[in-house]
Amino acid sequence: MSIEQGLSRVAPIVDSFSVAGVLDPRIYGAFDVNVMEYADQRGQNFAAPAPCRTQYDSHKPELQMWFFGIMLCEYVAGLLAKKVEEGHCNEHRKEPDLKPCPKTRPAHLDMLKAFRADLATLVSEIDGKISNLSRLPQP
Repeated sequence: MSIEQGLSRVAPIVDSFSVAGVLDPRIYGAFDVNVMEYADQRGQNFAAPAPCRTQYDSHKPELQMWFFGIMLCEYVAGLLAKKVEEGHCNEHRKEPDLKPCPKTRPAHLDMLKAFRADLATLVSEIDGKISNLSRLPQP
């Protein structure tokens, strides 16, 4: 998926939870407290010049969504890496021993590599956006 596809898929959902620029935390569902804590821990702040009266902190939806996305990506990477490490298998890795199944490791490693490739594609697209947007007139 591209940035434009992500925007077109997600924007209507986000907009439905937004009232006067304030995002209802219920959009995050069971993750709501975690998202707020993670955003606060990251402590990012961005501000335009004072006359513009535009600034962003951990209470703004742009940053909360940013960290929600990062948090989910970190979870997926950790989950897939754990499955490679433990030799996750639904047939052979049974209680009480939970012996690793080396036969599943390549599949889970391929999944982790594919996830990384998707993230790399997104980063490349972001780099292109930054390059193009940096050419816009600056003050």
